[in-house]
Amino acid sequence: MADYKEMYYSLFVETAKAIELLQEAQLKTERMYATAEDGPMILVPHPSVPKKDDTCD
Repeated sequence: MADYKEMYYSLFVETAKAIELLQEAQLKTERMYATAEDGPMILVPHPSVPKKDDTCD
């Protein structure tokens, strides 16, 4: 009979490792972006967000 408890714990450990790897990759790329010398960042509003003068008050 399959040892479901062992299977579950094995899956849990490997999933946690994968999440940790993804988090490390995200932090690495965020640091790369933050330290890049590309000039100032310009925020462009999303078209679906209404401007202050477009609201119905």
